[in-house]
Amino acid sequence: MVCKKCRQQFKEYFNGSLADSEIIVELENHLNSCSKCNKAYNKYSQRAASISIIAIAKKIPRFVWGSILIIVLIGLGIIYVTGGFQKVVSWWDGLAVSEEDTITDIHQFGVGNTLNLEQEDNGFEIRITHVLADEIQTFVYYEVENLEEDKLYRVNPSSVSVAEDYDVFNWSSSSSDSIAFTNDIERINNRTYRGRVTMLPLKKEQSEIELEISKLIEVVESDGYFEPKNEIGLEGKWTFTIPIEKEEIIEKQIDQEIEVAGHMVSFNKLIIAPTTTFLFYQNNTGEERTSNYFSFEKLSTDTDDLERMDSLIPDEWRFNEQNRYTQFLPFDSMYYNQKTSFNVHVSLINENIPVDKSYDINPSQLPQMFQFRGIDITVEEIDLDPPGKLSVGIEWEEGRDFERLDVEAVGESGSSMPSMQVDGVYVTENGDVFNREQLKDWTGDGQISFFVTQSEIILDDGQGEVIKPKAIKINSYGKTTYLDEKVEIELND
Repeated sequence: MVCKKCRQQFKEYFNGSLADSEIIVELENHLNSCSKCNKAYNKYSQRAASISIIAIAKKIPRFVWGSILIIVLIGLGIIYVTGGFQKVVSWWDGLAVSEEDTITDIHQFGVGNTLNLEQEDNGFEIRITHVLADEIQTFVYYEVENLEEDKLYRVNPSSVSVAEDYDVFNWSSSSSDSIAFTNDIERINNRTYRGRVTMLPLKKEQSEIELEISKLIEVVESDGYFEPKNEIGLEGKWTFTIPIEKEEIIEKQIDQEIEVAGHMVSFNKLIIAPTTTFLFYQNNTGEERTSNYFSFEKLSTDTDDLERMDSLIPDEWRFNEQNRYTQFLPFDSMYYNQKTSFNVHVSLINENIPVDKSYDINPSQLPQMFQFRGIDITVEEIDLDPPGKLSVGIEWEEGRDFERLDVEAVGESGSSMPSMQVDGVYVTENGDVFNREQLKDWTGDGQISFFVTQSEIILDDGQGEVIKPKAIKINSYGKTTYLDEKVEIELND
């Protein structure tokens, strides 16, 4: 039995629900021969036992506690007289959840990933609270406390460094820097901010990194977002030696083809890691639709909502020929609270539908108007001075069933590049129409669609020559459908 398979069985083995005797024998043999898994199971069983005790205690009626208290006091008296008090203390210490590993922390960070590293300088204390690591990336969670006044500061991303980072990290990922990016998490109070630093994955399974922070930036919270107040920053020196141990990634096969709003989608697999959850899927487009973009807003289980998140992506995923037509999206991690099924929430589908419509034009007789799907398309102006430009107007009217067009100019010397969007209108779900300036004052809720009303085609043929257009060609039109749907996914063993 490999380590990954062994650790997947911890929960069922501990609570006695693992029924397959062969798997039980394999697991016990592996625990006896693998010190790393043995240590991991001991930690898991201790924490799981303490959580079970707390859960049972919550269910006991209050009136029972009086009798229990009397019995406990009598028992403690007997234990004290017989000299067994120290043994009880030692037993409880081995079972109880430590201050560093609270129940909430275990649910989010697992066991053994909680730290309490503190450094103070220039009126600020920075605390490293947790660390998570796997083959995808490394997360370091931190808090910044202002010790002197009610102002929030966060770490300046460019001021975070790791000593000998080229030797510490695995550089086969979607980042050119060892410190990839930082994320806001929350304001704890008027003086304390919590955030996260995302770094490349480690080369080794276990490492100690020397992390230094040299600058903080004041931030202001607005509608749940943190914006820098200025770029001046506050300098200092906060250094930490951080022990990190990578945990294994779990791969769950899905292999389900599901209809989503009339479109077939193949859900392939789920990668469950301590730092993130990746959903792999393929959009099975038919001949009449060249590409569809699905916005999967979040995943959900019976206990958690897993929102979309920022994540690094291993190069082997991005450049793998087998993944050529596969898309993968990162969500919050479900590593420490895994389920056998989950829901995928779909918020929109963006379709690009191919067409092959050409309209002849006479540059000497402008403007010229054509009809496409019941909408007036107007060639308004042609400028043949290099690099050359052709302006296209697209009528807006209620009921227009497309938002944008892919248009190109065709001449004797070839075709132009596709058109560029220049202007348009914003339309709400209720049918209210705004231009760019008016939208700034809109305070409503709901989805807004952007309908292009003005496009430009650059007439350069790519060789420095200006195309003299004889026709315009519409290659595709695009539309967005907003949804509030969810599909249920079952995970294979």
